[in-house]
Amino acid sequence: MTKPKLAWLALHAFNLAAIAGFYTYNLNRTYPWVGQDFSHFIPRLLDTYLHIKINGPLVQWYTANFGGGLPAFANPQHLQFSLPQWLMLCFDPWQAFLFSVGVYVGLGYIGAYKLLRVILQFDRPAATLGAIFWSLTGFYLSRMLVGHFGFLSFPLLPLMLYLLLESRLPLAAASVLFALLSASLVYSAGFYTAVIFAFSGGLSLPLISLMQPQAVHIGRMARRLVMGAGLALLLSGSKLYAVFALMRFFSREVMSIYDAPLLQKVTGIFFQLVGVSLIVPLRLLQGRDPNAIRDYLAARTGIVSSLWELDSAVSGLAVIILGAGLAWHAWRSIRSRGRITKQQAAVASIFALVALALIQYIVTEGPVFDFLKSLPLFRSMHVNIRNTSAFILPICLGAAYYLNEFFRRTRARQKSILLTLNMLALIALFPYLVISPQLHLRFVEIKPLREVYWQMRAGETFPIQKIGDDLDIEAIDRNASSLFIYEPIFGYELEYFHPLVVPGSIYLQDGEYLNMTNPASLVYPEENGLTPFERFKVSERDKLEQFANRRQPYFKMPFMQHVLNIVSAAALGIHVAVLLWFGWKYVKP
Repeated sequence: MTKPKLAWLALHAFNLAAIAGFYTYNLNRTYPWVGQDFSHFIPRLLDTYLHIKINGPLVQWYTANFGGGLPAFANPQHLQFSLPQWLMLCFDPWQAFLFSVGVYVGLGYIGAYKLLRVILQFDRPAATLGAIFWSLTGFYLSRMLVGHFGFLSFPLLPLMLYLLLESRLPLAAASVLFALLSASLVYSAGFYTAVIFAFSGGLSLPLISLMQPQAVHIGRMARRLVMGAGLALLLSGSKLYAVFALMRFFSREVMSIYDAPLLQKVTGIFFQLVGVSLIVPLRLLQGRDPNAIRDYLAARTGIVSSLWELDSAVSGLAVIILGAGLAWHAWRSIRSRGRITKQQAAVASIFALVALALIQYIVTEGPVFDFLKSLPLFRSMHVNIRNTSAFILPICLGAAYYLNEFFRRTRARQKSILLTLNMLALIALFPYLVISPQLHLRFVEIKPLREVYWQMRAGETFPIQKIGDDLDIEAIDRNASSLFIYEPIFGYELEYFHPLVVPGSIYLQDGEYLNMTNPASLVYPEENGLTPFERFKVSERDKLEQFANRRQPYFKMPFMQHVLNIVSAAALGIHVAVLLWFGWKYVKP
């Protein structure tokens, strides 16, 4: 390997280590206190870990640990087949989460670099800086600080676009990899992420076509997209069917309507994208309180919400470079009186239409928003300002494009300029170290849950003995099923959660019933002759004992669920076989 290649590899290794270190430090900054949503996900990861330890890799259809008995696999936020869950075979839940962040950010860095270097054919300096811009965003950091596991896979988008566009990859290999990444969103509670990917991809592909027209081959991309989406449906069909079976009864129809003036909401998108990364340094220079950033963003957007919802910040350096590049481009176009081709005009029109649709969805006004909110999936989604993050990848692409133009025109001192910009890009999110950690509500203590994990590793199974007035984070080591659950599918105020169980022993008799909800009543009541929240009957005591000891008693399922279970399992096996075959074909001596 030549010295220049070794130097570039060393730079990439340094960048990846620095990025991983930045996330690790921030996430551990207030240890053992972590963000509020860890109180939902970590107890469920522990519960599923015990299920896997006792039952092997079989699907965890139901759990006795929460709510007096609930569906597990059918819950959209169930993580049994996610990366952090399987890492728990070796690591405790906090370590598994940190490693997962590192893996996803690393894949995001590689995917962004490949997209910029191979597909857009940018020079190495611009591709490297663009990869850093994508890997270090305030949006992703904020989500991880709060414990939004559903956004763990957010960095994967450039890699997925690369698979659609890379001409040297065979159709089968590209489609299978795309399908696996797409299905991973479904199995990792990534439904919001999938919507963001759809909008962001719709913006990024026209941009890529404008920057490098030969990169986007419509026919090849369409074939991979159709085949990949079809394969992803086969992989995730079992999960999706179960989710929709549950959501027939608990659709959690919510809608965010922002009442601020339209112009304020639209301009507020800009303030969301510069967020903490640029506004906090400006406030410091002005001698103002950086911890008032949430109130500042609320005033600019007209939306009162938490900081992590209002802040979708991309790297401040990327925003500055993109702004300077657009100004230079406009000045150059005016001087040269350049004209655009019909093809460029058509592609730019597609970009504008997608951007308009996205803006309407974000600000909750317009025909696009009205249409999307009529669809089943979108009726259960809210906090539309999250979708501002769909602009992040286009901003990174634009900043990398103008950097590439700059480096191609500037040969003198290129190395020193690159290293300077590289360091500035790596420290671009330092403002998050300035603001108070409590702006991200880090009030959940993670250490006791880590100790519970090590007790499980030592052989403790924590069988359920009672229904308790406990929180999710308290229930496991008390051998209880928590009544005070944090389960958004039943509403944030649990307005759709009406169990008939009461605090006390699970074997407490009430006429013909025992004191535990039959979880099949919430997802497949017709097949089992049940009504929602119906409890185990006295005659089903043996099933309840199995359930309380973390086994999966037999409950009937629809025929289609059985079929899709087989299809999804077979599809996974075929996908693995295809990847192994291609791996053997391309790496054999």
